[in-house]
Amino acid sequence: MLFSIKEYKIVVVGLDNAGKMKSLYKLHLGDVITTHPPISSNVEGLVYKNIRFETYYHGTHAVIVVMDCTDRARITLIKDELFRLLRHEDRQHSVILFFANKQDIKDAKTLAEITDALSLRCI
Repeated sequence: MLFSIKEYKIVVVGLDNAGKMKSLYKLHLGDVITTHPPISSNVEGLVYKNIRFETYYHGTHAVIVVMDCTDRARITLIKDELFRLLRHEDRQHSVILFFANKQDIKDAKTLAEITDALSLRCI
């Protein structure tokens, strides 16, 4: 165990303004920093301990789906994108983590509302 360090590849995805970069920077730097939305897609690699956060699905061990719990208007879009992701053949053996972000903000969807709206029980 002492000499066996396994590297894991993880992709972080989510709609704009979900909190992907802020969460990654918190993990990487250990502190919350103010971020600004990228004008286009942001492709950035990050290594934290023995975990490599990747920008492409191929060969990834896990996918973290980040959702803004206050984004009630786009819940159907989030569901469609989640199920599109799950159907991809490269994801058949990957672990999927659904990160319900911004739950501390007023009027955020509860975990029960999110679970029902996204049909998470059928995954």
